[in-house]
Amino acid sequence: EVLIVACPLRQSGFDKKLTSSEGLGIFYLLALGPATLISTCLASGYLSWVGADTFWNVFPVWYASAAMGMAAIAPLASVLQWQDFRPIFELRKLAGTIVLFFSVIATLALMRHFSYLPLGFLLFPVMLFITLFRGYGGIALATGFASAIMIYNLMAAQGFLSATPLHFRDKLMVLQLFIVVISATSMYFAAILAERRRLIQQLEDASKSALSARDAAEGANQSKSVFLANMSHELRTPLNAILGYSEIMRDGLLKAKCEGECREHSKVIHSAGSHLLSLINDILDMSKIEAGKFELHLEEIEVRAAVKDCVGLMEVRACQAGLTFEVLAPVHSVLISADGRALRQIILNLLSNAVKFTPKGGRVIVDLFERGDDLEICVRDTGVGIPAKDISRLGIPFEQVRRGSDVAHAGTGLGLALVSALAKKHGGSMKIESQEGVGTQVTITLPRHVAAPEMFIHAAAE
Repeated sequence: EVLIVACPLRQSGFDKKLTSSEGLGIFYLLALGPATLISTCLASGYLSWVGADTFWNVFPVWYASAAMGMAAIAPLASVLQWQDFRPIFELRKLAGTIVLFFSVIATLALMRHFSYLPLGFLLFPVMLFITLFRGYGGIALATGFASAIMIYNLMAAQGFLSATPLHFRDKLMVLQLFIVVISATSMYFAAILAERRRLIQQLEDASKSALSARDAAEGANQSKSVFLANMSHELRTPLNAILGYSEIMRDGLLKAKCEGECREHSKVIHSAGSHLLSLINDILDMSKIEAGKFELHLEEIEVRAAVKDCVGLMEVRACQAGLTFEVLAPVHSVLISADGRALRQIILNLLSNAVKFTPKGGRVIVDLFERGDDLEICVRDTGVGIPAKDISRLGIPFEQVRRGSDVAHAGTGLGLALVSALAKKHGGSMKIESQEGVGTQVTITLPRHVAAPEMFIHAAAE
C-alpha cells in the first residue's frame, strides 16, 4: 500500500509538496480515499472468496487499519531522502540525538511500567521536540522505534493499553490510531517548520537582492556624479574659449593690423564650438538609443572614403599630440549599407579614444577587413592600454577607467558606450582587446547589408 502511493508521488514530483501543510492535507485526502479503498476492496474480496469472512465484515476493519497505516507511514516514506538522515548522526549533533532518543526510551519505559495509567500523552511533546530539532529524518526513526516497542508491549500484554478491557483486535486498532495521531501531528509540525525555513531563506535572498540593487543604484549614482563632474569640465572648456575669444573680438581689442590673429581666434572658436556640438550630439544620441527612439537612415556608403574623412578631421589633434595615422584598407571600393552619420560617429569616437590615450611618438592604425557578409573596422593604438579587470566596464554608459585627477584623459564616459550601441543598432558588435603598456585594439563588426526598419516590422509580423 505504501508503494502504491509513495512511488507514484515520488515519480510525479508531488512528494516535494508534502513538505507544506497544504500539500500534506491533499495527500491525506488522496491516501485515505482512493488508494486505501482500492487495497481494501481487493483484500476484502479475496478473503470473502476463500471463505474467511464476509465482504462487509472485513471491509470496515481492513479499511480503518489500512488507512491508519497509510497515514502513519506513507507521508514519511514519500518525503524522506537519504540526506535527511545524515544531520541526525553528525558528530556535532550526535550528543543531542542520543538525549532525544533516550527521552523516547524513558517515556516508553514509563508507559510500560505504569501500564494501569493512560500515560500515552507523554509521548506527544517528546515527538514534537524530536521533530523540531531533527526534522523529518528524526521523526521517522522515532515513530518507527516507538511503534515497534508499543506493538511488542501490546503482544506481551504490557504497556498503556494492556489494562483496557478490549478485544486484542480493538487494542491494535487503538494503537494504530495513536501512532497515526503522533505521526500526522509531527508531520504537520515538520511541514510548518519547513515553510518557516523557506520563508526565512526567501527573506534572506530578498534582502541580498535589495542590497545588490542598492549597491547598483549607488554605483549608478556615483557614475552619474562622475559623469556630471566630467561633463561640466568638458562643456566648460570649449565654452570658456568661445566666450573669451568672442569678447576679445567684440570689444575691438584687435585692430585691423591683427587680422591674421583674428583669423586664428576664429579658428579656435570654431574648433571649440565643434567640440561642444560633438559632446551634445553624443549625449542626445545615447539618450535616444536608451529610449528606443533612435532611427537608422540607411544609405550606401564607401567605407574607405568615410575612414579617410574621419582621419582627416583627427589629423590636427594627432599632429599636436605627436602621433602618426596609418590606414590599411583594400584597394577596391568597400561598400556598406549603414547610417552615414552613425558610421562616422563610430569611427571618430574610436580615433578620438586612440589619440587621447596614446603618448607622443605613438601610432594609430585603422584596418578594414571584409569577412564574407560582414565588415570589420579595427582601430589599434600603441597607447597605455587598459587593465584586464577594467575591460568589462567599458561600453557601459558613463563608465571610465581613469577618473578623478586624471584630467588629461577626462571625458564623459559615453564614447565606447555610444560606439557599442550604434554597432548593435546596425546588427553588429564591438570587441575590445588590450594590454597595459602595449596598446588597445577595438574591433567593430558590421553586416554589409542592414535591413531597413520597415523590413524588421514585416519580419516580426510574419
